[in-house]
Amino acid sequence: MTQLSRSILLMVSLVLAACGAARPVVSASRPAALEEAATLVTVRSPNWDASSGILERWERAETGWRRLADPVPVSLGRNGLAWGRGVHGDGAIDALGGGVKQEGDGRSPAGVFALSRVFGYSDEPPAGTTMSYSVITPSLQCVEDAASDRYNQILDRAEVTPSWSGTDLMRREDGLYEYVVVVEHNTTSPTSGAGSCVFFHIWRGEGTPTSGCTAMSRDALASLIPALSGPSTLLVQLPDAAYSSLAEAWGLPTVSEIGR
Repeated sequence: MTQLSRSILLMVSLVLAACGAARPVVSASRPAALEEAATLVTVRSPNWDASSGILERWERAETGWRRLADPVPVSLGRNGLAWGRGVHGDGAIDALGGGVKQEGDGRSPAGVFALSRVFGYSDEPPAGTTMSYSVITPSLQCVEDAASDRYNQILDRAEVTPSWSGTDLMRREDGLYEYVVVVEHNTTSPTSGAGSCVFFHIWRGEGTPTSGCTAMSRDALASLIPALSGPSTLLVQLPDAAYSSLAEAWGLPTVSEIGR
């Protein structure tokens, strides 16, 4: 694909999004994967535009959900949350508000997402990690070029012929990606311009927003990674009002279960 073709494709995707033609609406019924999830990571924010929230970890018990650890503060996108593409479907639940995530919008994805892969700078992951772990090499990239046929893929530039612009290197000098958990947003048949390279990663500091990821302290992330168990662990990330509206239908942990 030529640079001109990539530029045209990107412009078309942005125009469609701006006109509202690319706003799919999904059902509020419970995603099937939530029926089978053994553990949940929930992230709740005060509202759609909040750039911070609280992360909690849960396991399924006979009587509902049991919280496994104290809440952890997290940083979200500088502009808050917007509906992403994940286990819940592709797009928004209109009655609950919120926009649909787009590349470069400064929003973290809302919805339900798989957490399936871990990357890091060290040769070994945090002790006890069971998920797939890969070392971040100096040439490893996550493609954010919405006009590329490699959009939203993590690739080693040394092993493929690049078909994208930009240098979205994961071996960052600031160390924010010392540990990374991939949030599987828009990773199945990626839609161009719907958002890319969404991770759990280390924050710059409490209260400092991200470009669209979910970030936390190094200690919190290093403790979280060993507790993740691939397909049986899902992320539910929503503003408080949307979370409360969906809690019964989706079988989510409720306020009454906090402290169990």
